[in-house]
Parts: sequence; structure tokens; C-alpha cells
Amino acid sequence: MPDRRGDPAEPLELDFLKDRYDAELARCNRLTDALGLPIAALTVFGSLISVMFTGFSNQGQALKILFMVLISADCCAFAACLLYLAIAYHRQDVAYLQTLSQFRDGWKALQTADPGAAAKRFEDYVRSSTIEAADLNIESNDRRAGYLYPARVALILVVVLTGLAALPYVVNQRRQPRTVPVVHIDNLDSRSATNAK
Repeated sequence: MPDRRGDPAEPLELDFLKDRYDAELARCNRLTDALGLPIAALTVFGSLISVMFTGFSNQGQALKILFMVLISADCCAFAACLLYLAIAYHRQDVAYLQTLSQFRDGWKALQTADPGAAAKRFEDYVRSSTIEAADLNIESNDRRAGYLYPARVALILVVVLTGLAALPYVVNQRRQPRTVPVVHIDNLDSRSATNAK
């Protein structure tokens, strides 16, 4: 008999169903792993936004308005990205097949009820359980992937808006007067006398 695993011509073959179920479990893990990089990027950009916001001085009304508009839009994109990532993480509903002991108990119950048809009925039971679990995982993975796309778009906006907000921030920092600590001569004399002792 030829190996037809994964062949769409045999959609109810157990090997095909098992492969599809395993593929959806692997896809679920990949979607969860895909959340790591955006969260790390948000951590870095959140720190930059915080530093720029707290370090901006109120000199120059036009520059201040430009900066506040850009930083506000940046914060909105940041919040949107964080929200989509949180939803994508928390909306993972993974359906698993029954445990081996549950399969064993089901097999024993079928053998007790009707030994002649137990093998066929058990195969149908395994097949329907695999289909149901795979379908639930497909639906969950599609829903989570749908949240990851706008999260990536929002992350790109965070990168762009942080870069744009950095321009007025740098101009503002260059306009700030530099204060140099003044050391009086009498302080120097007292320090040198203390050091000589």
C-alpha cells in the first residue's frame, strides 16, 4: 500500500489528520515565539520615549507643539502595539487530544459494549477527536495571527514616530544653555590647604 500521508485525496486518513493537528500545534508555538521580538523592541522604544519626554524643555513654542504632537502620536502607536500583542498572547486557545488513559478507557468501553465493531468505532472516535482539535487550533491560530499583523504595523509606526520626535528633541537639547560649574578661587585655596595637611 503506498504511503499517502498528507495527501489531500485522503482527507480523513488518520496520518493526514495527525500531520495537520501537529502542524497547527507547531504554528501555535511559532506565533507565541513571534511575540518576543516586538516586546523587546517596545521595551527599548518605551525607554527612549520616556527619556525624550522628561528631558524636553519648554523653550520655543513651535518646537514644543511639534514635539508634543509627535510624542503623543508615538505614545498612541505604542499603546496600540502593546494592546494587540497582549490580545494575541492571551487569545491562545490550544485544543489537545485526549490523554492516553482516556483513549484506553474509551477503547475498553467500546470493547465491552460491542467487541466486533470496537476497532472501527474507536478509529472513528480518534478521527473525529483529531478533526475537532485541529479545527479549534486552526481557528485560534488564525485569530491570533490576525492580531499580530496590526501589532507589527503599530510597531513600525512607533519606530518612525520615535525617530521623528527625536529631531525636535535634539534641536531642543542643543538650544538649552550649558551651565558650567563655577569654582571660586578661595575654594581652590581651601582645598589645596586641606590636601597639604
